[in-house]
Amino acid sequence: MVPDITVIIPVRNGSQTLSLCLDSVFRSEGIRRGPEVIVVDDASEDDSAEVAAQFPVQLIRLNRSLGGGLTRNPGVERAHAGILLFTDADVELEPQTLRLVMESFRARPGLHALFGAYSKDCPRPDFLSQYKNLHHHFIHWTAAGRATTFWTGCGAVRREVFLQVGGFRSVPYIYDVDLGYRLSAAGYRVEVLPHIQVRHHKQYTPWTLLRSEVLERAVPWTELLWEHRRLLGGLNTRPSHVFSVAAVYLGLLSALLPWSAGGKAVGPLIALLGVCLLNWRWAAFCVEERGVGFALRALVMELFYFFYSGFGLVLGTVLWGARTAFGRLSRAFGPGLRNRP
Repeated sequence: MVPDITVIIPVRNGSQTLSLCLDSVFRSEGIRRGPEVIVVDDASEDDSAEVAAQFPVQLIRLNRSLGGGLTRNPGVERAHAGILLFTDADVELEPQTLRLVMESFRARPGLHALFGAYSKDCPRPDFLSQYKNLHHHFIHWTAAGRATTFWTGCGAVRREVFLQVGGFRSVPYIYDVDLGYRLSAAGYRVEVLPHIQVRHHKQYTPWTLLRSEVLERAVPWTELLWEHRRLLGGLNTRPSHVFSVAAVYLGLLSALLPWSAGGKAVGPLIALLGVCLLNWRWAAFCVEERGVGFALRALVMELFYFFYSGFGLVLGTVLWGARTAFGRLSRAFGPGLRNRP
């Protein structure tokens, strides 16, 4: 019997949350046939494989770590269902998550891929984790509808479509965004459906937040934007965010100009006001969900977010430009160099 849906979960040293993830999958409601669950152990050094073996899953153990999207491709090769759902080992599905995914595809034959959102309910109590989780939820909630990207935290795609575009590529960190760009370029319909939600159990520290946001998101995403020529889009690259980045840096620049003390304060104040106006919905959302104190701290974090996003934009652009120039030089002079005696 062919299952309704195949859930593919990669894991690398994720034994602490994997059992919670798998338990939530098997507690799913409204799935008549299945789900088929495939766990891909990305050469873990802990007991992740042993944890997975306690559940009725197909377990694939890789001899060496592939990382990123490439870890998920072996799971697709073993999948039998026509719908593939990707999630992570530190994610907990809601009881209705899989049912909502299947209903969305059944109701709309022209829908080829979809992704949901993190729940507002963050299991981690610290401010950084609460802020990041709520920020992610807000971004997806306000981007409901047609999308050009994809997200493997809770993302589903028709199997034949996934295979037709070549699956996940060896793209560092944002392989899911790359898949979405290729799906969109091929004419397939991708949508953000934020009522389909999961809970994220990741805890952030100042270092892990910066590493994730700059090195694993802003820099590689900028390179991908240049590659696919999508400099403005949805989600984190929406126009209001681009203008907010510009406002933050213009404010900093004005503070460095040789003006009077009063003049030095005007620029940053105008920039701050501009960022607040551009992101008033985010501030109002934070007040509604967590109160005024949390909202004020979240606005400060938002300024910091736009600052390091701008830094990542510049660094990613430089790296993309250098790589592009090097590739052109290699194509232009490589054959001649190879043929020299």
